[in-house]
Amino acid sequence: MMDLLEPFEKMLADHVSPAAVRAVEQGSDPAEMWAAIADSGFLDALVPEAAGGFGLSLAEVAPLLMALGRYAVPLPVGETMLARALLADAGIERPAGAVVLVTGALPSPSARVAGHALVERQGRVHLID
Repeated sequence: MMDLLEPFEKMLADHVSPAAVRAVEQGSDPAEMWAAIADSGFLDALVPEAAGGFGLSLAEVAPLLMALGRYAVPLPVGETMLARALLADAGIERPAGAVVLVTGALPSPSARVAGHALVERQGRVHLID
């Protein structure tokens, strides 16, 4: 596997400054930050190659997920990566925007910036607005 951490961290350094993180956390529109991350292609890191993704394993993506934490990215990037892989496996079209994973009754902290939620009910995956 090629080393994806360096270009991923460069993208984060260019678009996820501490000031930008604070602004999003205080209610500013995250569209510019999200667009930079989405345009990078990394959201499809876990999606199988046959479905247009990188086809990486969770272990291979772990350094990217850790980088998200180091930069305190206030968007559901890791959740969206996983959701996009699950949707591809289920044959469901992947939305362009952020996706949160709903795993219980409590709302996800990132739900306010997500356009969709991935919910599991009775062993099936459902994508809801």
